[in-house]
Amino acid sequence: MTQMLRQYFPAVQIFASARDRQHVFRLMDLGVTHIERATYQSSVLLTEQLLVGLGRSLREAKRAVLTFQAREEREMAAGHTRYQEVAAQVQTPAASGAEPQALLVADERRQDRPLD
Repeated sequence: MTQMLRQYFPAVQIFASARDRQHVFRLMDLGVTHIERATYQSSVLLTEQLLVGLGRSLREAKRAVLTFQAREEREMAAGHTRYQEVAAQVQTPAASGAEPQALLVADERRQDRPLD
């Protein structure tokens, strides 16, 4: 859906929910800037509540969660860079199938030639 929106309505702002990091990275590749991971916010909120339940002050819990979120944002950016580098190295199915197909065609041509 996102690819189609980008193709036909390139200026539209897309707000997306992602299932996991790989999904986030694919959306980022398509230029989506408003992305929320489906369970991320609830997990962060639960962590804050857990820290308070374990005896930390609300201020300490919030600081820990904010520190985690800042680190997570940096990790997501670095992860996306690594994801793009790996994706550039991986051949597409069409490209990876081209060489074996060319070898098969060449082999078939050799078989059609009469032997000396």
